[in-house]
Amino acid sequence: MTMLHDLNDGNGAQAAAAELRVEDLALFERVQRMVGHYATGFGHASEASDAASGLKIEVLTPEEAALPVRASIGAGVIRLPPAALSADPAAATRLYQASVAHAVAHLRYSRPASPVGKRGALWVAVASLIEDARVERLLMGEYPGLHRLWGGFHTVLADGGVMSFASLAARLARALHYPDFDDTNHWVMKGRDLVEELAGCPDNDDAYAEVASILAVDLAQMRVRFDFSTYYVEPAYRDDNAYLWRLDEDSEPEKPEPTQMKLADQSALEHRSNDQPAKNDEATREAEEVRCHRYPEWHARVGAEFAEWTSVFDRSPAQAPGHAERSAPSRRPPPPWWQEPVQRLRRQFDGDDFDLSALIDAQIGLRARIASHERVFQRQRRRRATMSVLLLLDFSESTNDRAKAGEPSMLDIEKEVATTIATARSPAANRLALHGFASNGRHQVHYSRIKDFDEPFGAVERQRLQAQRGAFSTRMGAAMRHAATCLESETTDAKVLILVSDGAPSDIDVHDTSHLVEDARHAVAELSSRGILTFCFALDRDARHARTIFGRQRYMLMERATNLAVQISRLLENLLR
Repeated sequence: MTMLHDLNDGNGAQAAAAELRVEDLALFERVQRMVGHYATGFGHASEASDAASGLKIEVLTPEEAALPVRASIGAGVIRLPPAALSADPAAATRLYQASVAHAVAHLRYSRPASPVGKRGALWVAVASLIEDARVERLLMGEYPGLHRLWGGFHTVLADGGVMSFASLAARLARALHYPDFDDTNHWVMKGRDLVEELAGCPDNDDAYAEVASILAVDLAQMRVRFDFSTYYVEPAYRDDNAYLWRLDEDSEPEKPEPTQMKLADQSALEHRSNDQPAKNDEATREAEEVRCHRYPEWHARVGAEFAEWTSVFDRSPAQAPGHAERSAPSRRPPPPWWQEPVQRLRRQFDGDDFDLSALIDAQIGLRARIASHERVFQRQRRRRATMSVLLLLDFSESTNDRAKAGEPSMLDIEKEVATTIATARSPAANRLALHGFASNGRHQVHYSRIKDFDEPFGAVERQRLQAQRGAFSTRMGAAMRHAATCLESETTDAKVLILVSDGAPSDIDVHDTSHLVEDARHAVAELSSRGILTFCFALDRDARHARTIFGRQRYMLMERATNLAVQISRLLENLLR
């Protein structure tokens, strides 16, 4: 047992505290033998008992353990905090018993010193909580009386309306100890249900790690504050979980990507073709630049929009070698949807018809004996319509799939449609941009500019389009918000965003399928308020979320993707009408 050092401080309060701690340690000596026999009852011989030495139980000094502190498990040793035995020896004895039993559960069923790797502190805290509950259930299977002993410590204090991690963790610990207890918090109930589903396979470490990942992601989306430096485990009998984990030199989480970076510093680019010549790849890498844009994301579960939640990395190609020798853009006659609408000129001196409003005003002037103008005609003229159309293509991994063997992939269809739309138009009449996106979590939404509004669709743009490859996931909301930023500077009569995708939004860091659907729906509403019309062509007949996101008349499920270009043409024609 570790002894308390003398405190030769002249301060009376500190001396009194020292005397109290000495008394606590003296009282601990009275119950230490009992705790040793208690550990021996689980099959772990203790130095504090008369059995053969095997497990050492010691108490930390107040200098070594700044309260609040939890028990700690080491190699063959259980270190207990200095409990206030002088205040309530019976309560402290129960705390020591519960702590020793919990430590025995870890020693018997847990895998010690598991590498943390790149996982963050929030995941470690959630995984530790789940592991505590798992090993306790296993030990309670052998010693049912432990349920009552541990259950006496599962009391949740009021959080004052603040949704903190400590409060949620304590509530989840109680829900896992009392599975029949219904908590009012959705996250707590979700955690209990996920752990209960694994009750039949307590040795499936990967499944428990996946549950921890799901719950940690949910907490991050809920923006629950977590400070690892001030967090301590609840209930008080549980240990500090240092026994479970090992921090290696490379265990630091990856740093966030900078706001701006040169692609020359990267070894590879996710969307670049792997079979391009090395010299072309190097030249293009030097000519391209990535800029980071931060956008909010809507969290329907909490009913709030979290600012700067996603990072969109916009690849803006600069002038590449040979860019000046572009092939001339197509000069085909404009298709029907680019016809010039009629503009009505009112209050003219002459024209094709009378202007009814002007006639009424003139008649009122005559009766009031007020001089009235003679501009009572109207005539019509055709003026050139202007429309900015941004065709946003989904470049996620699923676009590599083929409907049937031998048929083109979804990505091939997207490239063909983009080429058709870009060449079958009059550049002088309207403006078209071709962009694409894919995501690898909320911090890496990749946005590729194939053709901007001011660029003709020449040889360079064609090569850029064909070089795209399907990879990663589909975070629609962030991509549409950035597309709206690209459209915002346009001064045309209409701004249209057309999304071509093969399915519902998804991403690797989101396990709730409805989250990104609701965020995309919220993004569509944002774009509508900014005067941007959105429409989606879903290349998958099972894309059932398209109506939820875009509205009843703002999407189309494509049964035959081969006629996609025709459908887009009809859409633009109807918009101008």
